[in-house]
Amino acid sequence: MKMQSCKMLKLSQIGLLMSSSLLVSMNVQAGRPMVTDDAGITEHRHCQLESWYQRGRSSDEQWALGACNFTGNLELTLGWTRERQRQGGMTENLGVLQFKTVLRDFEEHNWGMALAVGTEVNRKAQFNSASYYALLPVTWSVNQGQQLIHFNMGFAHDAESHENDGLWGLGLEHTLTRRSSLFVESFGQFDQDPLYQLGAAYWLFPERLQLDVSYGDRWVNRDRDRFFSIGFVWHSTRF
Repeated sequence: MKMQSCKMLKLSQIGLLMSSSLLVSMNVQAGRPMVTDDAGITEHRHCQLESWYQRGRSSDEQWALGACNFTGNLELTLGWTRERQRQGGMTENLGVLQFKTVLRDFEEHNWGMALAVGTEVNRKAQFNSASYYALLPVTWSVNQGQQLIHFNMGFAHDAESHENDGLWGLGLEHTLTRRSSLFVESFGQFDQDPLYQLGAAYWLFPERLQLDVSYGDRWVNRDRDRFFSIGFVWHSTRF
């Protein structure tokens, strides 16, 4: 498994091979489709499902991430991803597990912080050969939540190469209307050229079902890792 930066930042959210992150309420917050994570978690006694399709220059990916908050300040995410190389048809299936907790609530203050730790493992590999990561997302709320600024810093261990690397991300979300929002972000690993992504999200059913689209690439050597994605986020009622 090659741990590309957009995957590593997506699962929390930590995408190109490690990822995650989560949408919290109707106010625009980082999560699908952003790679840069926010400092929030799913509401207490609620669950959500994120699923998306991502098409790159040489591969297609399918993602499904389910998250629940059973205790009030601990979010559990379980997920699965399938990547298929269009040339040769080789496929890879990965399982994903993440825990996330809020250290400072940005909805109660002007800024907040969270901690996310997670792992992913190839379906055919042993658990002790899994890759893992830790991430510290920070969020600033501006103009009463109309704009949210997200900053991520963390590290990741790649089971295939047995190497460690730093992770970073910086993103901005802007609320357009009660149902729509836009975002732009840049992210990456310290030893790789950074990537960017921009996109939009729209609530088909407020607080229940959101549709999103995004486009991304690297800042240098453009078109090498260009990708397009389309997906949705579904929120449950309180259980």
